[in-house]
Amino acid sequence: RSHFPPDAGFLPLARRSFLLSKGATLSDMQASTPVAARTVLVKLGGSALTVKSQYETLKADMLAHTAKAIASALHSGVRLVVVHGAGSFGHGDARRYRVKAGFFPDSEQNDGAPLPPSEKTFGFATVRRSVTRLNHHVVEALVKEGVSAVAMPPFPAWELKDGAVTAHNIDKVVQALDQGLVPVLHGDAVLDSARGCTILSGDTILEQLASTLKPTSAVFLTDVAGVYDRPPSKDGSSETATLLKSLPVDSSGKVDLPATSNDDQHDVTGGMQLKLQSAATIAAGGAPVHIVQVATESATAALCGSEPPVGSTIA
Repeated sequence: RSHFPPDAGFLPLARRSFLLSKGATLSDMQASTPVAARTVLVKLGGSALTVKSQYETLKADMLAHTAKAIASALHSGVRLVVVHGAGSFGHGDARRYRVKAGFFPDSEQNDGAPLPPSEKTFGFATVRRSVTRLNHHVVEALVKEGVSAVAMPPFPAWELKDGAVTAHNIDKVVQALDQGLVPVLHGDAVLDSARGCTILSGDTILEQLASTLKPTSAVFLTDVAGVYDRPPSKDGSSETATLLKSLPVDSSGKVDLPATSNDDQHDVTGGMQLKLQSAATIAAGGAPVHIVQVATESATAALCGSEPPVGSTIA
C-alpha cells in the first residue's frame, strides 16, 4: 500500500488528481491517514450561516470562507466534527407548526389552538426538508474545498423523551471520524417518545458529542466577535459593550452571564443563554470553548485548535 502525507484524506482536488494519476486510490489515501491527536468540535451557528430574517437565505460568502478555513485546519493536523444550526432554514417552520411541542394535543403547552394532526406531521416533514437542504449546502461547500465531509443527519437515529436524549448514533460518528471523514450534523426535527416529535438543537448535539469524544476544544462560530457584558448597541447610543475575553466555569458547571440577550424571535432552540450554558457544560468536561466571529483570523485559529486573538473563551 502506498503511503501519503498525514492530510491525504483532505487534499485539494488538484492534488488528489495528481496522486490518482500515480496509481493511488481514494481508499488508499484515506486508509493511510493516521488519526490526529487533536479533535475539535465545530458549531456553525445559524446566524453566521444564514440571514435569519429571510426565509431560507444563505450567507454564501460566509460559508465559502468557513469551508476554506476548515480545509486549512485539517491540513494542520486536527480532526473535526461539524454541527450547524438551522437559521432561516427551519426555525420559521418549526415555530409555525409548533414542532418542538410535539405531535400530541396535550403537548401544545398553551401555544394556541391545537393544530390538526395532519398539519403537525406536515410541519415535521417541512422542517426536515429545510434543514437537510441547508446541510446539503454545507457539505457541498466543504467537498468543493477537498474536505471529505459526509452528512450525518440526526433523524432517525437520535431519539428524545420529553426533550432529553435517549438514543443517538455517536458511535457511527466516531467510526467515520476514525476513517478520516468529517461528519457534518445539524439541528433537526426528531422523534420524541413523550411528545411524538420535537426539535433537537445543534447545541445539544455538541454536548453529547463532547461527552463521548472528549475533544481538545470546541469552537462556536457566530455572527459577532464573542460574548459581551451587555447587548451591543444597535441605536448608536454612547453606551459601549465590552467583549468578555474569558468566562470561567464554576464548580457546578455554570457560567456567569451578566447581561447577554437574544432578541431573535425566530429561534426555537432556547436562546443565547441556553447556548452559552451548553458551552459551559462542554467546558466543565475539560474542553475549552472558543466563541469567535465567523470568517475571521480568530475563527481560523480556533479551528486549528489554537487560542484565538479575538473572542471569548469559556473554560
